[in-house]
Amino acid sequence: MRFGALAFAMLPALGACAPEPAPVDPWSYVRIGADFETEAETFAAQLTERGWTVGARQRGRSFAALAARTEGRSLVRIWTARGLALSVDAPAPEHWRRDVVLAPPVPAADLDGDGFEEVVIGATDDAADRTCFALVRVDDQGFTHEATPTYRDLGGEGCVEGFTEGARGLEAMVVLRFPELARTSVPAVAVPFVPERPAEAEVPARWVPRLEPGELERERAARSRALRERRLGRHRAAVELAALAHLAGEDRGAQLAAFDAVLPDPDAAGLAARARIAEGWVLPEPVPDDGSEVDDAGDVAEPEPR
Repeated sequence: MRFGALAFAMLPALGACAPEPAPVDPWSYVRIGADFETEAETFAAQLTERGWTVGARQRGRSFAALAARTEGRSLVRIWTARGLALSVDAPAPEHWRRDVVLAPPVPAADLDGDGFEEVVIGATDDAADRTCFALVRVDDQGFTHEATPTYRDLGGEGCVEGFTEGARGLEAMVVLRFPELARTSVPAVAVPFVPERPAEAEVPARWVPRLEPGELERERAARSRALRERRLGRHRAAVELAALAHLAGEDRGAQLAAFDAVLPDPDAAGLAARARIAEGWVLPEPVPDDGSEVDDAGDVAEPEPR
């Protein structure tokens, strides 16, 4: 009896020594941010139910992207931990694009090698009938930033028409067009851009033009040959050669000399183009079209460049 009473008396003490369960932290059930992969899968399923065809997809460290299309319509979406980060639709009444696609990474998600991933989106230009690519950089915080190579010094309309692997690594081929300086066809020059990586870590790269001397001479020779064969009008050739001189880093005098060597007797449109070069490629007032098919300088019509 004494042993039983003693054991019974010790039970409260033993119970007091048992560890108490840890308190439940309500924040352990809370997820900060969206599950971007689940968001993309859910949206893809909804599109399929509505008759859309889901095409290319891309997943990165901090994003998921997809493209889809149905009759006469197309879209691209990018999700990050912040939710839907980018939404592009075509056609859009306020924009020129009539179709959008999600291009595969070329050759990897981090195109410029700066540690940040990019998504390549292609949009078809309804007027020029060409596809231009845009680069969208996705940072680790879920923000998106446009990283498309641009060159505004010439004031032309730039279009990234593709990416190639060259001796200098990955190159973006940017075609600059000058529709406001056109005579019978639109002047255009193609310029390779390469990524320039800063020395500082976690700083995004930027794309810069790289037109080497050998490339410049080949471009000039090609236009001289086209002029002799009358496949290229003198007005257009003069504008393009001046633009190439600018891209090669030559001064204003050299740019004007390149223009004057081809078009020494410009008409009104030629004078306007020359004035733009002389003023640092600042867009001048528009010159009314006189309606003629061939100008005094012998500019002949040729197919629109593609």
